[in-house]
Amino acid sequence: PFGWDGRRYGIPVQKILRWQADFILCCFLMVMAAVICFIGACFLSIAKCLPGCINTCVDIIKDYFSKFSSKGCGYIISMWPFYLMEILLLLILTILVYLLLPVGVAAAELFMVPYTYTKYGARHAFYEQFRMLSRADEITGMLCFSWYIYTCLEKIPECPENEENFTNHQTNERMEDDKKSKLYWDRFISQSIKTTAMLVEKKWISLENVQGLDPSVVQSIPSVALLTILSDSVNEEGLSKEDIKWTIDDTICKKNERPKYDAIVNTLWPMVLEIKQMLNNHKQESAKVENIQLIMAMLCSNDEVDPEALTVFMKENNNSNEKSYSTNNQIRTKVINVVMAILRVRPYQERMESIYTYEYKIDIEEGTFETLAENPKDEAELAYNPSHKNINSKQKEIHVLDINECGNNTYYGSPSIT
Repeated sequence: PFGWDGRRYGIPVQKILRWQADFILCCFLMVMAAVICFIGACFLSIAKCLPGCINTCVDIIKDYFSKFSSKGCGYIISMWPFYLMEILLLLILTILVYLLLPVGVAAAELFMVPYTYTKYGARHAFYEQFRMLSRADEITGMLCFSWYIYTCLEKIPECPENEENFTNHQTNERMEDDKKSKLYWDRFISQSIKTTAMLVEKKWISLENVQGLDPSVVQSIPSVALLTILSDSVNEEGLSKEDIKWTIDDTICKKNERPKYDAIVNTLWPMVLEIKQMLNNHKQESAKVENIQLIMAMLCSNDEVDPEALTVFMKENNNSNEKSYSTNNQIRTKVINVVMAILRVRPYQERMESIYTYEYKIDIEEGTFETLAENPKDEAELAYNPSHKNINSKQKEIHVLDINECGNNTYYGSPSIT
């Protein structure tokens, strides 16, 4: 939709499927944990029931005779029936504890596994059965001469103590993704500003069309900027297939650094990757500087009457590239499709005014068109480190405006000519 900010509409099919998958996995872990814990607790009960009863009797008898020295023989003779009843009652309770232990542990797992799964994920839910057996072994060990069987289970990792940080981990990742996405859009705007200067210098577009937001330049500027980024990425040595080089500030965007939760990026990236792979597959022909220049000219040739310089360039180069025309046309079509999608998303719409209200200046003496200092890093700096600068280079005054201020509906008027 026009002005899309990444919000998803309609039935959240992926989320529903993910919920169903989580439910099935959680149920499987519950059943598995209940069975394993029941079997493990049965083994504990069988192994520790008799030693536990003996330990109970020994503790009561020790307590009985320990009072002989303090309370005398009369106390021993008169109180033995009560101690005998205590032994019988505690033996019955001890046996009941060991008999009910497997059922209690298995029932507890039916509640603990879903809780752990929703709070900490599948990995900790899987470990929960072993943690439960370890706790049961620890409790029964205190009733059985401090005898522990499942000592190896003590190495099982516990759930995170700081629950708040864990639950907010995904939220923090989304916030980091949001920052990355904003930075990428700012870089793209900076590249578009540099592209605009280059196209006007070549006289492939006119400054009047830029200032007047002519539909032809609104489409061609981001198209050429996108093609420039992708061609630089293809021609850069040592990059993988999904890496992108931002020449504007020499930044490399790797696959694992790309925002995972940004719906706009997830929508546009497959289309961008398809163009990059096409350039890679025809690297020796399509990715050459001369051929990239021709595709750029094809992208700019979208008006009823093209500028004279663009027409001359197309005539001079079309005949020499008849073999690659089909591939170039496919690349041109795919780039335009991506740009048509970019023009509809809100992050670009909020920043695009910066391209067309930027104060470009022409040096009439040298016939060049400038935007910033010769160092391209300054151009990227303009987008996400806004500042007001006055740069003098070769006796040319180049006034750099804060493009964020331009984006806040502050119009600076026509660029002056020096």
